[in-house]
Amino acid sequence: HETHASASQANREISFATVLMLAFGGLTLVGSALFVWLYVGRNILRRIGNLQRSMQLLSQGDLQSDIYRSSQHDEITEMSNSLQIFRDSMIEARRLSADQDKDRAAKSERASRMESRIVGFESTVRAALDSLQASADSMQSTAQGMSATADQSSELVNASASSST
Repeated sequence: HETHASASQANREISFATVLMLAFGGLTLVGSALFVWLYVGRNILRRIGNLQRSMQLLSQGDLQSDIYRSSQHDEITEMSNSLQIFRDSMIEARRLSADQDKDRAAKSERASRMESRIVGFESTVRAALDSLQASADSMQSTAQGMSATADQSSELVNASASSST
């Protein structure tokens, strides 16, 4: 009877220990799940959400918005550092593009001014050449008139000389 009571007592203790171990296992499982949910949900997912908002603003062209920064040293921090470098590169690319646009506009303005100066110079030269041509034509006409007058004078002198002899 004593053996039977001892065996029964041992079975009760084993059952109690099994229930206790299952309860601790269940509590550990629930605690682990709660820890993972709180850590992942409140820390990692929040940080990824903040990083996603920063990416969204950048994709919409907002280069002035702050990039989410984290004090932790993990992959999310590396992603935010890469996003910061990407944003800085976009800002630099826009600045360079604006500088190139200004340079193109300045070159176009200079070319336009040179073109108008060339047109003005051509007009001035054409007017001077036309004036020179008119003066040359006038001088030619005057020279022909003087030549005709000289020929007439020479004929008169010759006629006068012949009549005096």
